[in-house]
This record gives sequence, structure tokens and C-alpha cells, in this order.
Amino acid sequence: MKDFIHVHKWSNKEQCYQYVGHLLYDNKYTDGAVSFHYDDDYLAKSGAELDPMNLSLSNKTKAYIEPSTKGIIPPYFQQFLPSSLGYSLFNKCLEGFDKLNQFQQLSVVSELYGDRGAIHLNGQNEQNNSMIESVDEMLSIIVAIEGANVDSLVLPSLEKMLPYNSASGNRLIFNIKEKHSSQSYFYKHSESTSFDEHQARLLTFKLETQCTIDSAAVKMVDMNGVQVSFQENYKFANHESGVKIRLNSVPFSALISNNPSAHGHLDYGVASQIIKSFSSEPEADLDELFRRALFCGHLNVTSNGLNNLELMDIGHNEWRLAPAFNNLPNPYHTSVFDLAFSDGLRAKKFFSIDKNFAEVLARQVSPEGISVVETFADITETVNSFKEIATENNIDIHTQDVFSKAIATSHLAGKTQLSEHKNGHTLR
Repeated sequence: MKDFIHVHKWSNKEQCYQYVGHLLYDNKYTDGAVSFHYDDDYLAKSGAELDPMNLSLSNKTKAYIEPSTKGIIPPYFQQFLPSSLGYSLFNKCLEGFDKLNQFQQLSVVSELYGDRGAIHLNGQNEQNNSMIESVDEMLSIIVAIEGANVDSLVLPSLEKMLPYNSASGNRLIFNIKEKHSSQSYFYKHSESTSFDEHQARLLTFKLETQCTIDSAAVKMVDMNGVQVSFQENYKFANHESGVKIRLNSVPFSALISNNPSAHGHLDYGVASQIIKSFSSEPEADLDELFRRALFCGHLNVTSNGLNNLELMDIGHNEWRLAPAFNNLPNPYHTSVFDLAFSDGLRAKKFFSIDKNFAEVLARQVSPEGISVVETFADITETVNSFKEIATENNIDIHTQDVFSKAIATSHLAGKTQLSEHKNGHTLR
């Protein structure tokens, strides 16, 4: 197996993939250390950085060595590894895949679905032209895997699924592209047995829109009498003129990976600090983060962790908070939020979503361009009117009941205490 992986990145200006640099694996002189090296020509042309923290061009260096060894790749590149479901599929299709280290696994992925062996950074969901281009093709694949698990799937289905399942997460995710608009959408296979995730995803998006939260659009599509949801892939956009826009992004989790003090119990103070450090418009992004955090508290969106927050480069090293995605209500108040609102505010069972909660959260996030009280009141009013919005969008009663349970205040929840919550996490 080769000891390097070429890295290509889509240029919105040149409308083609450009060589950015390469990952190098050294198992001869070190214990499997991996490093990334920017290409000289890319630097000479003032190419944009891939990651504002770990691969920053301000460091005036060409080589970035991952401190870990044994094939561990730098945090930014880990988003291109197979998802947990994809890992299981690869392991079943390719003997010995589970024995490979991260660099070797990424090498396999790039050889199979990359551009002549190079990974496509902001085209990771379009490798090898593998994006599905028709609902009929999508339906044939979904029918093959609906209701099945990895162990029960037959090999032809596995082989057909592998190219499409490059997105992160533990569920099956496909990309489909509308022919008339060339807009890319995600289809996320529903795994919940207690409610219709497709309807819940649509209602969540409608509520986010009413709360002026920037979120990836969701639409419902009829597939042989079954309504399924598709969520817009905000990294991909096509102009009417045929110009393709591909945005580079990095999850918040990668922006703290090399900082031991930021691990363990994470809260919104960590997310706030990332925005303050790297966003080109921190005030607007902090206001947006505050709205999202309030919304997550109301709907008990416990999957609100740093993997579900991303920065995207909208220009040339112009990093902004990416649209919200992957938000779903959780009817179980004993569940712990991936990202706490403050010390002690980790499970909705034990606190109330009230004005005091909003003020405690504001100390963590530090919104500057909006009124904390007015924003809390507006989002609360919208969330409490969810049944009207649900009726307008033909959401069934059972799904509405899930939202009611998620929004409700637990009988054990007390008034949120206005104590000082100090955030001990720093980025560096």
C-alpha cells in the first residue's frame, strides 16, 4: 500500500479540482506518523487554507505533523473516513479492512472513489461521479436495504451502497441530485421505530425557519406512495449559468482535537470560542449560535454536539458558521445533551427552558447583535405554536406527540439558577 495520498480541492474560480498537497505516512523512521504538506505551487498562488486551526497558513510552514502516531490522520481529514455504517460495509466487502489504521483506510477510500487516487476535499460526496441522479435509482437502492441491517445484506446491495455512504454518522445516507436544478440533497435512512423521522425532519426545518435560524432546507418526496425527506446539501450549489460552487467545511470537533483541556464535558462556551477565533463575522455567527442553542433546548435536540456544527469557507479563508442540519427532537428528557448549555445544564429533566436559562446560556455564547429577552420570547412563541405549523404541513398526530413530549417541561425540572458558570475550556 502506498505511503502518500494526494489531496484535491475544487476551485470555484477555475471550475476544476486543483492539487493542494499530500498526506505522508512514515512507518520507517517513526511509529506510523502522518503529516500533511501543502504544495509549493498551491501556496504560490495564495491557495486557501483547509483548516483554520490545524492547517493554518499563518503558521508559515509547509508541513503539519499529526502528534499522534500509528497512522492517525490530522483532525480535518477524519471527516473523509467511512461513517460507522460505512465502516461496517467496507469491513464486510473488503477482507481485513478493520485491521487497517486510519491512513490506510483513507487510502482505500481514495483509491476506490477518489480522483485517480486523490481524495476530493469539498467533493467528498461526489467521488467517482457516484451521486445518484434519479429518484428511481434511489428507490431501487432503498428497497434493497429497507428494514435490513449490515449482517443481513447481500453483497450486490453492499457494493451499490458503498460509493454513496461517505457522509459521517451511524446511519445510511445517500446523495441525490435533481436533474433540472443540479441541487444536491441528502437522504437519511430513518432508524427510529417510535416515530416518523422524515416528518419530524420536515417539521423541525419549518420551525427553524420560523425562528430565523439558518438551516439546510428539507423537502418531502413521494416514493411509490411513501413520503420521505430530503435535506439540501449546503456544500453544493449550481448556478443557472452552469457554474458549480463547492464549499470547503470543517466540523467544530476538528477545531479542538489537539487540545486536551477541551475534551470531556463540552458546552456552548467551547463552540462560542471557536467562532470568536475563526469566524470572519463572529458577531453574526454568535447570534446565530445563540438562536440554535435556545431551539435545541426547547426541542430537546440532544444530538447538538460539535460534530453537528461546522465552519465553511464561503470565499477565500472566509470562515462562517454553516447552516444547521441533523436536528431532531428527543422525547426522552433523561438523555444528556452532547453540548451542555452550562455547568449542570446537561439533561432537560433537571432544568427549565425559561428566561433564566436564556441568560445563563447568553453568558456562554455572548450574543451581541440581538436582544436575549426578545430572542427567547420569539423562539418560545414559535415552538409553542408548533401544532399550527404541523397541521399546515400535514404532520401526523403521532409525530406531533413526539414534539409535545420533547418540548414539555419535566416535573423534576427546577427553575434555572442564575449562578456564574465559568468555562474552563480554551482552544490553545
